[in-house]
Amino acid sequence: MAITLWGDLIKDYQQLYENKENYDVIIYTGEDNIELYAHSIILCCRSEYFRAAFSSNWAEKKDGIFILRKSNILPDIFEIILRFVYYGTINLFELKGSEILKLLIASDELGLDKLTKYTQEFLIKHQSEFLKNDSIEILKLIYQHETFTELWNFSLDALFEEPAVIFESPDFFKLSETLLESLLKRNDLLLDETIIWNKIIKWGLSRDETIDNDVSKWTQNDFNNMKQILHKFIPLIRFYDMTSEEFYKSVVPYRDLLPSELFLDILKIHMVSDAKPNVEIPPSRNPKRFTLNSTLINEENLKILAGWIELKDTKKYSYRFNLLYRNSQDSYDGSDVASFHEHCDNKGPTLMIAKIKDKEHLFGGYTPLNWDCSDIYKSSSESFIFSITTNNNNIKTAKLGRIKNPQHSIFCYCGYGPTFGGGHDFVCQNYGIWLGNNPYSYSQINIPKGQFKVDDYEIFQIIKKELL
Repeated sequence: MAITLWGDLIKDYQQLYENKENYDVIIYTGEDNIELYAHSIILCCRSEYFRAAFSSNWAEKKDGIFILRKSNILPDIFEIILRFVYYGTINLFELKGSEILKLLIASDELGLDKLTKYTQEFLIKHQSEFLKNDSIEILKLIYQHETFTELWNFSLDALFEEPAVIFESPDFFKLSETLLESLLKRNDLLLDETIIWNKIIKWGLSRDETIDNDVSKWTQNDFNNMKQILHKFIPLIRFYDMTSEEFYKSVVPYRDLLPSELFLDILKIHMVSDAKPNVEIPPSRNPKRFTLNSTLINEENLKILAGWIELKDTKKYSYRFNLLYRNSQDSYDGSDVASFHEHCDNKGPTLMIAKIKDKEHLFGGYTPLNWDCSDIYKSSSESFIFSITTNNNNIKTAKLGRIKNPQHSIFCYCGYGPTFGGGHDFVCQNYGIWLGNNPYSYSQINIPKGQFKVDDYEIFQIIKKELL
């Protein structure tokens, strides 16, 4: 029977590296040419890059020793890589985000595919805040490496959730033409098209400081120069998605930048009610304003609820619904109340969704207030309750229960789960029992009177960000 002695083998490789015995490679690293020592046979086994570097076509040799010059890789980073090559282990928790990024770039250059993949995954999982804090520089860096696919997708997803991070940054104007073009090609960029157009104009002005910021002072030569600067971006702007007022104020002054056929076609769309575009245009952007991990509600009904949240606000938002509690997976032995408070207290605005047992009927409520165990009623004019019949997927069945008595918006008590209204309009009691009463603080939404049960219920923390 064969046995495996990997531990002893790894120790032998470790001693070989640490003792520097019989090395035949000197690697000069960093600007100070710090020397590191290695064995060509081991490096060649781990990477095609080293195999090519030590081939007769590339190799630099002195007294029988291979010479490898890597002034662009810091000595500490290269030593981490060599330890990985020899030992097969690495601990990235000991490194800062900036060091891990340098390690990623170096491992990619040296053709260490497994290390490159692992380092990308580690950055995404454990250094997400670092990646977001300097998003433009990191995005520019990632764009230069085709193998950083996972990191690129993560950075773009983060950008499209919070476009202000990059579009409102002073470093926006440092974006290269090719990188900006790739961003504008996306259909899920969460920005108003007029905002995008205005930012592109400013980006163009940053490329030619001889052009006046006031378009009324532009010469024909200025228009020609700007047209050349922006020629790749014009086809990517969704001019057809702008309102007539936006188009008139933001685009018409720059009409000489657009092909005449395109400009006249857009003008026709805004002037003739049933006109259709005659030129090829990109699809409308489809920003994901609503994201929700729910087993109970679909996207169409979610949009209705988000619209009701916005009723008293003239601004538009993107929404992230962070799942705090799902009764079927988070309750302790049916003790809904204790687990509800453990997961949901002091979390800010929340949305509750429940499904009545054995029925295609949802109900719930929204409050901008904190849940807690204060044993008091709380006041809010923004809270509401709702019900939705889901068996026919008809969004018209959604019913809004507006607040009538703001002083009794919600009731916070350790012995109850989510409780809306004085009286109460509905309350989650312990062990899966709910109680519905006549409307007290809200208008009627047609939920059962007396005791009833639910198949499941969910609580979401609502994080909203203003659309630019």
